Amino acid sequence: MHIIVNKGKYRLLNDDIASVAYWYQAEPHQPFPELLPLKLRNPLK
Repeated sequence: MHIIVNKGKYRLLNDDIASVAYWYQAEPHQPFPELLPLKLRNPLK
């Protein structure tokens, strides 16, 4: 996701913008796959 705020009173801020997503899942479900090791994950830019 890429967000650009170019109008209004927040134009001059360089803050990070965070959001929340909710996931509703019926039970039972398959086990989740394991996460990649930290060194193999994509870093924040």
